Amino acid sequence: PRGFVKFFLWSLHLGRASQEKGASLEREIEVTFGARAGVVVHRNMVAHATLKSGAQVLTGLGGKGAPDFMIEVRDPRGRWVCVWVESKNGDHAKLTRDQRDWHAAAALLGRHVVLARSIHDVVGAVERVQQGAMP
Repeated sequence: PRGFVKFFLWSLHLGRASQEKGASLEREIEVTFGARAGVVVHRNMVAHATLKSGAQVLTGLGGKGAPDFMIEVRDPRGRWVCVWVESKNGDHAKLTRDQRDWHAAAALLGRHVVLARSIHDVVGAVERVQQGAMP
């Protein structure tokens, strides 16, 4: 029992640290791009809710499995290009089945989806759009 308790507490600590790191990346995305000219950051809070009427609704953009952010970036021709960003906290975090399905459907439609494990992944995608390297 004592070993199980230690393992349980250790796993709780890892889970909490993982959530904090993920929240940290999300804050870093908002801070890095929130005031940048030619970039508009939309936090995508997809959630399931039950209204007082009993109706079931999903909030946010794109439905279940949609990425955490939709970032609009102005390209050199003045067009606004949408980049969807799924933030994951490190190399071991995995996409859920809904997220994998969403990403696959988006790719078929020609949407730009970035799996960001660090702020550098997002900076790279935004800069590619700003340089005209992403249609």
